[in-house]
Amino acid sequence: MGRNIDDINEAFPSKFLKAQDVGKRRVKLVVAGATYEQMTDGNEKPCLSFQNTDKLLVLNKTNSLVLSEAYGYHPKKWIGREVVLYTAKVQFKERMVDALRLELPEAEGPEEIEDENPEPKTKAKSRSMKDELDDEIPF
Repeated sequence: MGRNIDDINEAFPSKFLKAQDVGKRRVKLVVAGATYEQMTDGNEKPCLSFQNTDKLLVLNKTNSLVLSEAYGYHPKKWIGREVVLYTAKVQFKERMVDALRLELPEAEGPEEIEDENPEPKTKAKSRSMKDELDDEIPF
């Protein structure tokens, strides 16, 4: 008798990241490089590689713009930079699908600016995006 299939995606491995790989997590990654990779249809697309994982992210226009506006239009300048990978619902043709999105990690904290009329302090602790990041690479 054969072994049970726990996840059908294991039967069809891919060297490219998919929304299912990330799920509902927010994963912090460090860019290792940018290359053109051949897709199954024969076309080449720009891809990002990351430290500590073999999977590549196929860059779309949206994710490319996030990186370009932050670090410049030369991908060599992206190497060593941290990014946060997450999923978002986007429209694809006539339906909504999960897609991978990049954003920059939140800065360590905004500079404190003295307010002439400060609001009273409350005891409620706000959560920052940094508290929600998952540093474990799940793929």
